[in-house]
Amino acid sequence: MTEQERGVAHHVKDLAYQSALYRMEPPVEEADERGEDHTFEHVIVMSRTGAYGPETVIYPGNSTGHVTLALELAGTFRGGLSHAEALDLAGYELADD
Repeated sequence: MTEQERGVAHHVKDLAYQSALYRMEPPVEEADERGEDHTFEHVIVMSRTGAYGPETVIYPGNSTGHVTLALELAGTFRGGLSHAEALDLAGYELADD
């Protein structure tokens, strides 16, 4: 997705532990570690502070808020705790809804 072709992330609901479920338009397309392509309509964004400091991670999820694949998606970053920043790095704007 180019800078001009930014997507929109719609907040669906908050989850436990500084996590939230988002519906992505268009869906996220990313390959796993074996090179297999996947498409994800929903993602879970989780902010946490671990042994290496703060990080915000994006995982593929389903519409009920469960992680469907242990794959860190584009937009994941270390050094901060911001869902909006992670989604921006992934090429999505947070919707106002």
